[in-house]
Amino acid sequence: MELKEYLHTTYTDSGQQRPIRINKINRDYLPELLAKFNMTKGAEIGVAKGKYSEMMFKKIPNLELLCVDMWEVEEDKANQSKGQSYVDYTYENTKRRLAPFKARIIRGKSMDVVRNIPYESLDFVYIDANHEFDFVMSDIIEWSKRVKKGGLVAGHDYIKTRYFGVIEVVNTYTRAHGIYDVFLTKERSPSWFFCK
Repeated sequence: MELKEYLHTTYTDSGQQRPIRINKINRDYLPELLAKFNMTKGAEIGVAKGKYSEMMFKKIPNLELLCVDMWEVEEDKANQSKGQSYVDYTYENTKRRLAPFKARIIRGKSMDVVRNIPYESLDFVYIDANHEFDFVMSDIIEWSKRVKKGGLVAGHDYIKTRYFGVIEVVNTYTRAHGIYDVFLTKERSPSWFFCK
């Protein structure tokens, strides 16, 4: 059974409102799902401290993960008050955290990095970088092209807040591309995901 068929038959009910919220599942479930379907080549866009990357490595055997982040205070609204030295410190700690694994850490802008990634070369992508509308839209459009057919496109923070455009982007993109089985984890800051 392919991942898309598995998600559809396991979690879809014709009476459910879209996107489909999956009870009792948080974002820790996604690496387990990826491991179940032997999806071992992926990218995380927006890595920060590398904690989610580390968890993916621990749950997905033989994972090769492209870890992309700017680690730049101008783009990191959450840490602007702490300054560039704090962001640099975070970057160094992330490199140490991910050193035991097959992590390819790239410090740069997502749209610059994506140009060097071949189309349909990844099993999955997890998008958790700048959450403003234009950035999220660019990330979904470009990184989705790098995911193989049948692979997983996912991201974090499907929530309504002042500066976030995640909900609007995910809804617009999936509607425009005829993607109806969009899933959400059930937690305070849900992850969203769909099969390509």
